[in-house]
Amino acid sequence: MGWNNLSINTKLGIGFGLILLFLSIIGGFSWYGFHTFSDEIALEQSHLAVMEEMSVREIDHLEWRASISKLFIDASLNSLATQDDHTKCGLGKWLYGDGRKQAVIDIPEIAGMVKSMEEPHARLHATVTEMKKIIAQNKGNRDNFLGPVRD
Repeated sequence: MGWNNLSINTKLGIGFGLILLFLSIIGGFSWYGFHTFSDEIALEQSHLAVMEEMSVREIDHLEWRASISKLFIDASLNSLATQDDHTKCGLGKWLYGDGRKQAVIDIPEIAGMVKSMEEPHARLHATVTEMKKIIAQNKGNRDNFLGPVRD
């Protein structure tokens, strides 16, 4: 029984069956590709969210540092109202909160880098604590506290 001996209905059935099989295969590859692509997009979005958060926190600390610099520039200032608790600033809340946990889940490679930020960040805020102590010891007298605070 050769191809020529098959009825037209059988030939059409085989033809449509093959087309349906090829369409199913192409559809499967398309679905897999789209699904993989959407997973990659979600991963990229989480990476961008972490990078954005870190950029915002960097800007926060630059503004924080600028507020400390005002103490040396503005002669009318005799106190420092800057946040000295490293767990209460924006970065501290992120470092010790859910933001960091989620970032490490999304991007496990950053765990070491984020961990290495803790100690310098705490030291940075500790300098403000020390500055506030010196200012308090000198009862806000700029002439007496500016020298030790600069050191």
